[in-house]
Amino acid sequence: MLNELKIDRAKPALLGEQICSQIKEMINSGRLTESQKLPTLREFEKGLGVGICTVQKAFVQLEKEKFISKRPHLGIFVQPESERKPFPIEIPSATSNTNEKLKDLCVAIVTDKVSAANRRNLTVIETFESAISSRQGKTFLIDIPRNGLPIDKLKELLGDANTIFYIGYGEEANDFFVRQLLSLKLPLATYSYKGNVKVSGTLIDWEWAVRELMEHLISLGHKKIAMASFYLHEQENFPWMVERERAFLDLAAFHYLPIDENDVYKEAFYEGGPSDQGLNVGEKVGEKIFSSHKNYTAIFAINDEFAEGVSRAARKRGLRIPEDLSITGFDNDPLAIAQGLTTIAHPLEEDGKAIADILAELYLNPTEDKINQVINKPRLIARKSTRKLSKQLTVEENKCAV
Repeated sequence: MLNELKIDRAKPALLGEQICSQIKEMINSGRLTESQKLPTLREFEKGLGVGICTVQKAFVQLEKEKFISKRPHLGIFVQPESERKPFPIEIPSATSNTNEKLKDLCVAIVTDKVSAANRRNLTVIETFESAISSRQGKTFLIDIPRNGLPIDKLKELLGDANTIFYIGYGEEANDFFVRQLLSLKLPLATYSYKGNVKVSGTLIDWEWAVRELMEHLISLGHKKIAMASFYLHEQENFPWMVERERAFLDLAAFHYLPIDENDVYKEAFYEGGPSDQGLNVGEKVGEKIFSSHKNYTAIFAINDEFAEGVSRAARKRGLRIPEDLSITGFDNDPLAIAQGLTTIAHPLEEDGKAIADILAELYLNPTEDKINQVINKPRLIARKSTRKLSKQLTVEENKCAV
């Protein structure tokens, strides 16, 4: 499709407006079909010869007008015409006849012990169960191995369940198991599933979350920002990690900040390692950042554990947080609360309620191939680990240069 877009620099219309109007015309005319995947921001930048911030502004407008939608970990797609105006999921009131049907709602929560014990997942499950109980439905938990179960065994465990709530394990996108669940022809909704099968459920807009953190730092005057991240030892990196790194660099380019791939610092991380591995690896990354002598005034950590690890490295060098260095985390873990860390909080209660709404709607109005997806936006929590950059503190004077 890129070869169909024509950029005329002689026209008075801004380049972003030209891109936006042409894509809308291609969608309205049918040349771009419903649910068609679009090229990435980088591909638009290269193909059209314009800045990535120009492309991003066009995409922001297209998303605002419901012509396109982002699917976390999958890409950017043409929004189906029927979905260009979001429809509310309506759950009948307690006095309606259809609500009587919800008394028969029986949800099997399908997950594994590790996922069920995860603090964030527990919050989602509790909120979900409360929402189902308020409709006089019931729930029960099915413990499965991470790689799923044979279909016959799965049917046996489901028993009287007439709907399924699947919580995928961490970053393992078990597409085969999700297809097995769909083959049962029961209403299905997912949480924390990042695979390739289109299914109802909740998704998180990580790009939005990164934007919240970056714009917070930029509003405080920070321009020299490093990212503290990691790479998995002899494994493919986690999708959420890749997405956060990409969004960090895209947002830096959008704001014309002097930041590129060389400002993303990493150390090896071993999945299944000791419980304090995140803190220790974060501290190593912090040492690498401070040894670069690049005069950073702020550090964007991939998660809260890494942020605390970087903070340890900073304190060993005599740096004060936030007086000499601002640090942000990600996830709002208990560590972030205890340390007063500026971070991003997951919309856990919203996820639990949204999944309950989705399953109730699918149960009341079962329709083949109907997909209900809710994209929840995490929220910024600003705490004492960030502060406004002093006008008197120039890059050359910044203590991080020591």
